[in-house]
Amino acid sequence: MSSRSIKWTDFPTKKVFSIEYSGEPSYGKTHCAMTYPNAALCDTVGEGKGWIVSEKFGNPMYFLAKEFDDIRRFVEYCVRNPKVDTIVIDSGSDLRDMAETEWLREKGRKSVFIPGQGGFQWAEVYEKIDKLIQEVKKAGKYLVVTSRLKDEWISQKGSDESVMTGKRIRTGYKKFPFGLTVLLELTNGLTDADGKVHFEGHVFGRVVKNGFLCKRVAKPFVFDPTYQGLHDDKELFVPWCGAYDEKSCDLRTCARCRNFKPKDVFEEAKKYLKDIGTLQEIAVEPKK
Repeated sequence: MSSRSIKWTDFPTKKVFSIEYSGEPSYGKTHCAMTYPNAALCDTVGEGKGWIVSEKFGNPMYFLAKEFDDIRRFVEYCVRNPKVDTIVIDSGSDLRDMAETEWLREKGRKSVFIPGQGGFQWAEVYEKIDKLIQEVKKAGKYLVVTSRLKDEWISQKGSDESVMTGKRIRTGYKKFPFGLTVLLELTNGLTDADGKVHFEGHVFGRVVKNGFLCKRVAKPFVFDPTYQGLHDDKELFVPWCGAYDEKSCDLRTCARCRNFKPKDVFEEAKKYLKDIGTLQEIAVEPKK
């Protein structure tokens, strides 16, 4: 057995995390992504929005990717570049399609389905994406990806037809919910149990996943989904509890605390918007 000693690794001084922003067009996904420190943007869409946002932030680190190898070269360069603290992929919805196209070209095939060899070969396609994600994480840099939404369809029992549920779901890489620290869905206002939309015109972030806190005590919505709100204002790191005291409470036992008192999200949102001077107390009736 080796007798070589080791040196303990220091805890990081800041919480570096990976995050996905999903939402409808023009909800500010790219804007939120570019609020992270020293962000480099990889644009897979190429419709002009990416460089417009980068230019607005005065950020020249913009790269247009046309195929998966472009994304690979972008990530490898940014990981080595000390001037880059955040790697942004806009949109993550294109990652799987680009990786699939590269795999088909490498294998000389027209489909990822190979009869007699285990069927669909998605594991090999997904491995390409996973390698990039791990590179960013090992480098200790922020990873921010965006995702578009699409209509949800479900199959009807006893029929080959599918019906639309009326819900909108993310179109990003399907393993992101497991591999990323945080998932936020940007929403226009907050919708109550009766379907009324409150504070329309202000973009909130519905917390789909918060890797820092268990679901029971995590904030259901963030009021400022930018880097400033999530990191500096600790929207992700503080329990959603009216009795929480940073000095006396123990986060390790917070989920089992008998004094846990969840706050009212609508009242807290009203306070927040009043503080920043944009409160509009108008509830919009649900669309029929």
